[in-house]
Amino acid sequence: MNIKNIFLYENKIRAGWRISIFLALMILLFIPVIFLPSLIQLENISQDDALFLIINSFPIVIIVLLSTYFMTKFIEKREFKTIGLALHSNVRKEIFLGILIGFLMISLVFFSQLIFGDVSVKLTDFSLVILLANFITYGTIFAIQSSGEEILFRGYLFQTLIEGTNKIIAVFIVSVLFGFVHSFNPNVSLFAACNIALSGILFSIAYIKTRSLWLPCALHFSWNFCQGFIYSAPVSGIKISPSLLIIENNIPEFLSGGDFGPEGGIIASIVFLGGIFYIALSRRFSFTEDSKTTLTESKENNYENK
Repeated sequence: MNIKNIFLYENKIRAGWRISIFLALMILLFIPVIFLPSLIQLENISQDDALFLIINSFPIVIIVLLSTYFMTKFIEKREFKTIGLALHSNVRKEIFLGILIGFLMISLVFFSQLIFGDVSVKLTDFSLVILLANFITYGTIFAIQSSGEEILFRGYLFQTLIEGTNKIIAVFIVSVLFGFVHSFNPNVSLFAACNIALSGILFSIAYIKTRSLWLPCALHFSWNFCQGFIYSAPVSGIKISPSLLIIENNIPEFLSGGDFGPEGGIIASIVFLGGIFYIALSRRFSFTEDSKTTLTESKENNYENK
């Protein structure tokens, strides 16, 4: 066997090796971040503080962007936007539908809780100025955090996995990894981690249907932002304050998700499954010729065949 074939296929580095390089680069860049909490005394920062989300999310986003840029620009010799961020003709539609569907999904979870138990709802008594400031602050934070997670889990890693295996295997691997990473969040349970993996399937299908990251990014952002800011629920174990509504419920934890938030309850499981089937089967979501140009020719052929 030619030793060259172990590393190359059609004069291109094999998918497995490219994934290894990508992960090794991320680990290398992540080393300084390990010391960040002690340097800025993260343990003294409340989880209700926007700074907690910034410190936990933004360094990872920067690492993901740098690693992805290196792989696309220097290893594969293509533009960064080809990971699914090209400004194709469906961008506005995908962003709008992603925000709308995310809002409707989390709203369905909330109204289901109203049906199943004793839930009290009232407007917060904070001033309009404070609420507007938090709307902008958390809107910006969740937009960056959600987009960063999508670029990591549905970007270069996911797309290269599809190239090296097939869509089903890639969706399974990335979704399980998505759930595993969130298993380190506060107040998490095994069921909550499985629900996060289920949401990963939803976001993965959103990418596959459109061949771009705009829909999964918008969907992920809308779910997180509306969950935390509008419905005052913990976002994967992290509570933000102040929010638009003050909601207290006494329904069983297996329905509400408890301190982890709705993603830890069975209502969210049902909603995620509904979202998966809707996006997978709906004709509203498709890729156009200009969105297909976000993929290299070899990747496009692989998508069609697998």
